[in-house]
Amino acid sequence: MPGGHLATANRRAMETRSRELQAAEYLEKHRIKELMMDSSNRGTISFVQYKEALKTLGLCTEDEDLEDDGHRITLDQFKDEVNKRIKEIWSAF
Repeated sequence: MPGGHLATANRRAMETRSRELQAAEYLEKHRIKELMMDSSNRGTISFVQYKEALKTLGLCTEDEDLEDDGHRITLDQFKDEVNKRIKEIWSAF
């Protein structure tokens, strides 16, 4: 791999890791995992918490229209959406 491509790949990997760390820190800071483990929430977060987390991570704009289907969001669904949005961002490069 030529030097420029290697540097670009390394930068992307570092930035992806940075987003993953931001997501983990957000979940910890806002006690999302703790909320999800509360028996009344059954391992989920509300749509409002979900959208706010995406906005905080820079993965959702204020005016983006996310559909609320009335169901709570699981940690796996949240992680999948974060990963999908990160891949979409990087596909532009």
